[in-house]
Amino acid sequence: MSVPTHGSAEALRTRAESHDVDGMAGEVRFVERDEAVRLRGGLEAARLLVVPLHELGIGVRGKLGEMIDEAIEAALRHRGAAPPGISATAEAGPSLSDQLYRVRQIGRVGLAIDIGPLSALVDARGALEPEDGTSLRFLAEATRDRPIVLLLNVNNAAVRLYGAPQSLSDALGLAPPISVPTSKPRPPEPRIAHGPTALSPTPRSVTPVTPTPVTPVLAATPLPPPIAPISNEPISLAEIDAESLANAVSLLSEVTRATPLSGLERAFVEGYSVLRGAMLEDKLGLAGVGRAEAKSLCKTFAQTFSRAYAEALPTFGVTGRHPRMIFDVFDLAQRCARVHGARSTQVVIVDSLRFDLGKRLRHAMGRTLVRRAVCVEEHVLWSILPTTTSVQLDAIVRGEDALRAPPKLERETSIIRGRSLDVLRRTRLGHRDVMKLDLLEGRLRDGGEAERPRLDLLAHELTRTIARYIDSCPTRTLVVVVGDHGFSFDDDEVGEKQDKSEKSERSTPSAKQGGASPDEVFVPFTAWLVGGVH
Repeated sequence: MSVPTHGSAEALRTRAESHDVDGMAGEVRFVERDEAVRLRGGLEAARLLVVPLHELGIGVRGKLGEMIDEAIEAALRHRGAAPPGISATAEAGPSLSDQLYRVRQIGRVGLAIDIGPLSALVDARGALEPEDGTSLRFLAEATRDRPIVLLLNVNNAAVRLYGAPQSLSDALGLAPPISVPTSKPRPPEPRIAHGPTALSPTPRSVTPVTPTPVTPVLAATPLPPPIAPISNEPISLAEIDAESLANAVSLLSEVTRATPLSGLERAFVEGYSVLRGAMLEDKLGLAGVGRAEAKSLCKTFAQTFSRAYAEALPTFGVTGRHPRMIFDVFDLAQRCARVHGARSTQVVIVDSLRFDLGKRLRHAMGRTLVRRAVCVEEHVLWSILPTTTSVQLDAIVRGEDALRAPPKLERETSIIRGRSLDVLRRTRLGHRDVMKLDLLEGRLRDGGEAERPRLDLLAHELTRTIARYIDSCPTRTLVVVVGDHGFSFDDDEVGEKQDKSEKSERSTPSAKQGGASPDEVFVPFTAWLVGGVH
């Protein structure tokens, strides 16, 4: 497809200076690599946000559109732009409109996308995958009425694209068959019996026949399958076995003060949480690990992690390098929606949902929503210190700015009394709406039974509320369930005093929040696709 040239960088600059950006057109051009580098200064002077995309390997074949989108988001984050809107969809048009809106917010008027050689993305016939061709066509068409400059490496001129989808009859050059509608024969008109004959002197009176009304029977519209009943059975995590326990012990034994944050995250997910789960479910014997050894490994890791994270957190805002934080929830939700073809996205923030409780919640929801929704992605996010609700909500609104200028510490607000805790409340965070659940936060303010049965009970109670909400969402909705921060029972001293008593008689105190322990920092992110069950 040949795309005409609609303007130039100088024309864009002239219109930008006159603030005439409505309906501004862009340009598509094949350029040499040296020319692209030389044009970059002019594009920057024209107040365009330059997005380079040169390293395209075979691993991104079929994902060119996703790579372009991620490159634009990375450039926006580098400039301090706002995160994407929550109305994430699988359609490219609304997503591009949202990106251009955020481009204008940072003082730029458009995008300049520089795409390098595409030779690694072609198939044996020298053509791009249909998805990649569709992405390029969309961007080329977008330059007609949007301020977008698309620079393509000159070597891409010979790359082939597959055509637009067409019917089989058109592709084979055949005339489409004439469809003959099948209609049922019309029933004969009812005949009314008159008198004997017209020769009769007095015709017999005729009694009119009243037709019996017939109610049309409509085909029943299939309803979505109901959610399964929620049981209160103990939740056993199937991923705890002898092999995973041996790996957990090995990972925790290798953790030192010099372990990078990525290594600490892996040690937490595959080591600490597995070993803690085995202690709660009495599965340490599967790998011959003693309880005292397991407690010592977990305690040492928690102390090492707390010191390392407290020292590393202040550097995040300076270097711009950090793990996946709580304020990345909307970026991650939008990416999940595009990958899985969701039509809309809803974010449910569960106050105080820590990682291990999140895994039990996912297990319980998976059994409840087995015929209604499916968990398509799981991730782990890091909370900001101090791990309190107000700090995390502020970080979600401000993004990376929360790392550079932490908010003033405020006293945690008490949960509103007189309102049921098991009700999802719509909350405004910046320019986005989220659903917030305070049920867990309210339950953790009091003491309770032993840790495992208490976690199972909390998981079942959360499942009732969240599953009911997911069941009310339309098909192809992506519902993200995420915690804002975790909690810790901090019952080491209580446990030491009660070691000689039965485990079933042990109780847990009210939860502790605000610290830097791994139980308080790491929170789960699960994405559920409604109607995505095959």
